[in-house]
Amino acid sequence: MSLKTNVGFGDDWGEVGSADVPAGYTAQSQHEMGVTGTTMLDLAVLDVIRWEVRVYRLEFDPAYYLWLTEVKNGSGLSTFRPGIRRPPSGTTGSTRRRHSSSRPGTIDLGPEAAELLAKRKRIIAIRDEADEAVRTPPNRSWGCSPR
Repeated sequence: MSLKTNVGFGDDWGEVGSADVPAGYTAQSQHEMGVTGTTMLDLAVLDVIRWEVRVYRLEFDPAYYLWLTEVKNGSGLSTFRPGIRRPPSGTTGSTRRRHSSSRPGTIDLGPEAAELLAKRKRIIAIRDEADEAVRTPPNRSWGCSPR
């Protein structure tokens, strides 16, 4: 079992129990399985906005792991254009879903997420104000003149 955190489940996350997770989580999971010699991994992911946990099941893909190792060691860098690191065709990493949001790399979290983020901002402001009050020495001149 591997435990990860995430900020919102978007279109790039598949059905619970599937192996359909974003490329970064795939790469981490395949690397973990390759290093530990396991053939299957349950990936538990906590959405830190909604406090929702989902579990996905991934199988080890030796070809994908080999590709990751080559990229890490620098020997696979000549097989693709600069700045684009695509796993080889037919491997686990080459079949990831695409975002269906209007802007690539973004997901629409809806109005409830905006409300939660605003609430989080207010709580952080209160925390910061309290931290500052603790760090600031008290004002000892209360308007009284010394005797």
